[in-house]
Amino acid sequence: MRKPHSLILAAFGMALLVGCQETPENKKAKKEIKEASDATAKALHAQKEEYKKKAEEQLAKLDDTLKEYKEKASKAKDEAKVKMDQEIARLSEQRDKVRDKLKGVGGDSKEAWEEIKKGLDKATDELKDALDKAKKSFE
Repeated sequence: MRKPHSLILAAFGMALLVGCQETPENKKAKKEIKEASDATAKALHAQKEEYKKKAEEQLAKLDDTLKEYKEKASKAKDEAKVKMDQEIARLSEQRDKVRDKLKGVGGDSKEAWEEIKKGLDKATDELKDALDKAKKSFE
């Protein structure tokens, strides 16, 4: 009675081994999956770089604006100067937060990138709002 079970088990094992061998179809499928994965990673990298470039351009414009504000604040007197300096400090702090978040853009997964991008978008929007509010003080 033991022999039939052993034979069945051995036959099942052989069938399993034969089924797990790499076939040309398996090789082709693996190659296609790798190529698709590489293309996705390349596209994600390009998207990150484009986003980073645009964010850096916006930060450069903000730096120019802050420079103008500092010049105006240096010419202001008393309470107006104090308020302008406070506004400049607040904007500089928010700008630095955006810069720090931008440094986090790297080789993360797509899901992590989406979270980073969401945080960057929020920080950038907050900075733009603050800049619009501050603009009134410097006109």
